[in-house]
Amino acid sequence: MLIQSPFSDAPLSFTLSNQGNGSEKFILSFGQSVTDNFDATNVRIYLDSNNNQIFDNLIDTLYSPGINDPVLASGVFKNIFLVSDITAGINAGDEAKLTLTVNSATGTGAAGTIYPNDGDGGVDAVMGFQGGSLTVENRYVVTSAVANIVKSQVINDPFGGANP
Repeated sequence: MLIQSPFSDAPLSFTLSNQGNGSEKFILSFGQSVTDNFDATNVRIYLDSNNNQIFDNLIDTLYSPGINDPVLASGVFKNIFLVSDITAGINAGDEAKLTLTVNSATGTGAAGTIYPNDGDGGVDAVMGFQGGSLTVENRYVVTSAVANIVKSQVINDPFGGANP
């Protein structure tokens, strides 16, 4: 995401999907890279309440681990936002890299691992190819560009009037 310094409530967007064949609860966490130029501050995870891929802190839900872990049915997706503040004094071109880690509440492990009675309806769950854990990266890039938009209009009335 291109941002300016300073910037408050800058969202990075992620899409979480359940590619398994049953419902799954997911545990979310974030991290910051040590190979970037700066760290974002006040990082929070939000769940996109209306799944419209647009962050709105008045509508979207602040994530609380263990309280509102997302539960997704098979084939369903949920938008997730990492929302941060960017401090003043960051140089144009500098990057902050953040990661979102998603873990299956059923467990993590090698593909084929069996979790007795942990599937839908009490059947055994079997770990898929992802191993129940995935970490993905997104980044903020500071820009010095500022867009200014000016709108004007002129009425061209062939009879010399000023009404549209």
